Amino acid sequence: MLALKLFMRVFSFKFLFLLFFSCFWSASHAFTVYRLSIDTAVGPASHDFLDTSIQIASGKNADALLIELNTPGGLVTSMREMALKILNAPMPVIVYVSPSGSQAASAGAFLVYAAHVAAMAPGTNIGASLPVSLIGEDSNLPAQDPPKPPLGVSQTTEQLEATEGMTRSYQETKTLEDLSAFMRALAQKNDRNEELGVSMVTRGKSFTAQEALSQNIINFMSPSVDRLLDSLHGLKVDVQGNEVEMDTKNAVIIDIKPNWRNQFLSILTDPNITYILLLIGVYGVLLEFYSPGALYPGVIGGICLILAGYSLHLLPVSFAGLGLLILGIVFLVFESITPSYGIFGVGGLIAFIFGSIFLLDTTLPGYSIAPSVIGSMAILTMAFFLAVLRFVIGALTTPVVSGSESLIGRSAVVLEPFQGYGSVTLEGNIYRAYSERPLSAQDSVEIYEVRGITLFVKPVSPSRRYTSY
Repeated sequence: MLALKLFMRVFSFKFLFLLFFSCFWSASHAFTVYRLSIDTAVGPASHDFLDTSIQIASGKNADALLIELNTPGGLVTSMREMALKILNAPMPVIVYVSPSGSQAASAGAFLVYAAHVAAMAPGTNIGASLPVSLIGEDSNLPAQDPPKPPLGVSQTTEQLEATEGMTRSYQETKTLEDLSAFMRALAQKNDRNEELGVSMVTRGKSFTAQEALSQNIINFMSPSVDRLLDSLHGLKVDVQGNEVEMDTKNAVIIDIKPNWRNQFLSILTDPNITYILLLIGVYGVLLEFYSPGALYPGVIGGICLILAGYSLHLLPVSFAGLGLLILGIVFLVFESITPSYGIFGVGGLIAFIFGSIFLLDTTLPGYSIAPSVIGSMAILTMAFFLAVLRFVIGALTTPVVSGSESLIGRSAVVLEPFQGYGSVTLEGNIYRAYSERPLSAQDSVEIYEVRGITLFVKPVSPSRRYTSY
């Protein structure tokens, strides 16, 4: 009997210990979900934020990464890099288009298809991934099939000798085929609707959350993150070839906020900020050349040029637009130092405006320079160079106030009678003078030439006589 009681006590102790240990283990190993929000156009800043977030989540051994997405689209290069990061993430990546009213348009649709788990909130939409650059001024969609090349001509676009319209159709086809193949690859990897995904690219189709769910574009439709995580409990996903089961019943959500680097990069890659930094840099360097030693314009201009160069490296820059912009500024500089009667000025202003319009090789709303900014900077640029022009003209026309030439035209007083060489006084100083005419003491004379230390003078008419002391 004593042995039985002792056994029950030991068993109870072990049971309580195991219960406590299991509770502690489950609490310390709760399913952790790191969450970030992308609520802007897809670009270098959002790519950097996603890359940083994956590194943080991976370093903390996160069980999943949740991306709350709301984007009108963005740059294809950034989209591909972000999709690559999602596909190769070491944990399941959940892309959730939310809140209601949000969209995963254009490049955003590719990110949804790249996710291990795709979800949308009610009242959201996805699609419209047709590249904006392929829609002409008549807003017609590009042809589905390219025109057939002439007999005996290679099918390759680079070797195709075609008309202008024909070349454009083949270029459209190359772009659409590339993006369509990428969409198909994402759909096949994550078992999503391949046909509708391609239709977003080739025909600009768009779908509501309910339509996307019923057509196997997304996996879940949920009104909140908590409801979504409850739906994900027990779901198995393929992460880098390994099957991972998601235990999200008591998941812990940890938010990732953009750090100062992400925020700075977001500001720096704004096309309007880049454009302004570029012009400030050019103005600063020019002012340093106009007034050597000022230092401040050169230092500020150099810093702005480096920042603008880094931003332009990340953005799709048109070298033709950049060349026109620089040419316009050069013409305006010539106008300020060369009497061209306005030819350089007008030509420089036209080149400046067109260069500003075509500076970025994209028509995406989030990555184009605002017309108001272009107009304002054009006016400021013209005003800047008009001020420089006025400064140069003023410097050329201002009378000389120092040196021997400053004495020409001034009046002096004869100290003693002389003809030939003698002495005169001017502002209390005595000078050696020469006159071809005889002069009397206290006569007023005008200086008309200076040779070395000798003043050549002539008598002043009675109406201009005055005494100099």
